Amino acid sequence: MNLNPELYLLSSTCLVVQIACLLFLIKFYSQQSNSIFITTAVVVVANAMMVVIEPMLFQLAEHYREVAKHAWYIIFTLIDLIAIYALFKFHKLLGIKVSLSAKFVTSAYMAFSCIQILRFCDRLILETNFMQYVYQVSIPFIGVTMTLVILYNTVMSKLKSVDASKEVLG
Repeated sequence: MNLNPELYLLSSTCLVVQIACLLFLIKFYSQQSNSIFITTAVVVVANAMMVVIEPMLFQLAEHYREVAKHAWYIIFTLIDLIAIYALFKFHKLLGIKVSLSAKFVTSAYMAFSCIQILRFCDRLILETNFMQYVYQVSIPFIGVTMTLVILYNTVMSKLKSVDASKEVLG
């Protein structure tokens, strides 16, 4: 197992964009962006955990290759499932309607989880490696798409608040 620098850079870049969106939402917080704020915060925490854990798992693989293989899929699946739980729990606790972007992010985390589990079974139980290409393409694709959805919704929340203030002033 070797750390793929390009994929790690992509994950890290997505995290930077997500953090920028979160900071933007904090600075320009408005009532209509509550769900977007919660969604972005959950994604930032989950992605930060993954970006930090990934190099650790590669270090573990240097000495305990089989353990690292199992840990990889189990840890990332757990992070995905915890993110789904946290997303809905925070919405429920705060009495906020779940936005379309929150539903999309939930679907993305469900897809991540399913792909992780399928790849785990394919690689370590069935030993077919059938899912290798699907895994290598779909995980980064879903991550980038999720980041773009968050970026779009962050920008749109600001534009909506600017339009609303123009209506009040104007």
